[in-house]
Amino acid sequence: GNSNPQSQFYSRQIRLSQDEKVIIGRGYDLSSEQPKQILEDFRNIGFSQRKAETLFKASGLQGRDALHFVKMHKGDIVLTAEQEIQLFQITYNKYDKKLVDLLHESRRRFGVVDKDEIEQYQWDVLIDFLFADELYGKTLDIVVVTLLKAIKQNKPRIFNVLISDVEYWAKAGLNLERAKKRAIYVQEWKRCQGK
Repeated sequence: GNSNPQSQFYSRQIRLSQDEKVIIGRGYDLSSEQPKQILEDFRNIGFSQRKAETLFKASGLQGRDALHFVKMHKGDIVLTAEQEIQLFQITYNKYDKKLVDLLHESRRRFGVVDKDEIEQYQWDVLIDFLFADELYGKTLDIVVVTLLKAIKQNKPRIFNVLISDVEYWAKAGLNLERAKKRAIYVQEWKRCQGK
């Protein structure tokens, strides 16, 4: 997201994502949500019924239709800083549940992954992979196996080295900018922990 109102990526208003969907805030995907869920989420963060109903019309829109919707409503609906945080928390909670479900479904491959054994920053990294639609196949295997090894040996560095290897992720075909941000996030955690 971006907090600069002059930026085309200003996150507190509706905009078009890279995959041509309607998004708002720090990743709330209006195009992928059901109208009822959009209405509920936006009423819960303090939007009027009318504004929430305008937003739920973005449900299912992609490409040219999504672009038209953004052009029609871009300046009409703007989140406050507090609403953006609330909306991010709603989105994070949805992905948190999806990650729990994914790890539960994958227990035959990896064994039981206990969320309580995973450091918060590690969980956040997994959520980011999932949010970016990158936590599947070989990426899922390497990330979860490495995380379990780090937990078993009580050496978070094992996980940190993998996540910080931006070149590896670029060669694997993942989004380079996201890989860099994950690496920075891990480095910041290490700095804060004095590790």
